[in-house]
Amino acid sequence: MSTKPGSISGKRTQQIFSRRILPKTEAIAAEAAQVEMVLRNLLYSMASLPNPVALSIDEKLEDYPKLKSLNSFGKQIVIRMMRSNPAFEGYKVDFKDHILKPHVLLLISTLCNTFDLMNTSPLTGLKVLEVGCGALSTYAAAKDAHDLLAQFYADHPPINSEILQMLGAQTIGIDPRANCKDTYRYQTSYKHRIVEFVDLENWLKTIEDKFDVITGFHVFNRSSFLYHYDSPEQISRFLKNLRKVISPQGLFYSSAPVLPISPENVELNHQIFGDAGFRPIYEGHYFILEPI
Repeated sequence: MSTKPGSISGKRTQQIFSRRILPKTEAIAAEAAQVEMVLRNLLYSMASLPNPVALSIDEKLEDYPKLKSLNSFGKQIVIRMMRSNPAFEGYKVDFKDHILKPHVLLLISTLCNTFDLMNTSPLTGLKVLEVGCGALSTYAAAKDAHDLLAQFYADHPPINSEILQMLGAQTIGIDPRANCKDTYRYQTSYKHRIVEFVDLENWLKTIEDKFDVITGFHVFNRSSFLYHYDSPEQISRFLKNLRKVISPQGLFYSSAPVLPISPENVELNHQIFGDAGFRPIYEGHYFILEPI
């Protein structure tokens, strides 16, 4: 029997989904630590010169089959997105050693208990909100005309949102920019909503359901955010709005609000999240938090 969003039975079903789908916090924290370690070692080895053993990314990830499969899956989405822009057509780009951005792999790896290319919908039933998801439109002038991938990533494409949707999650991505069909011909499958950061509170009031996962990667350093939220108190106020729409068993994935370059800044980040109603279950380069 179907239920309307926001109904009692609908909310109860949503909570059952959360308990059934999301791994336990201990498992997520352990997975996050391993992923960050693997990626740190991998990126270090790729940057090392000279590199005595020229292994491909797939070979380097051979001992981490889930990470390898997720990277291969996500890379195909990146290729299709990029190639949908006529500006990149006809140019040779080597994707053999391409690896997804660390925050992308951290997110999808910790949410997926298992993954292989024969079962590409492991997140079915999960509801996700991506704050500052990016957009398929021109964002900034390319800094390096010889690096096409750098040009593509400079546009801050919504890779996270699209991968989550393709993995089965019901994903809403919000961003101040729209997906521009005249620039990128790729048809996204997630729901893109144009929302200014300052308008987030009012927009969230229109949402009836709770989200199992909310992300806030690389939001706090965007000029459109800093213009309105330039103090710890204002950032906490912004995050409190997200706390209202996350499910009791939900998770919030985030960048650090303030660069953790000193013990004082580390403490300030904890204060910002705590005042907003979140506590960390994992703290590395990125935060994974649960509602208090």
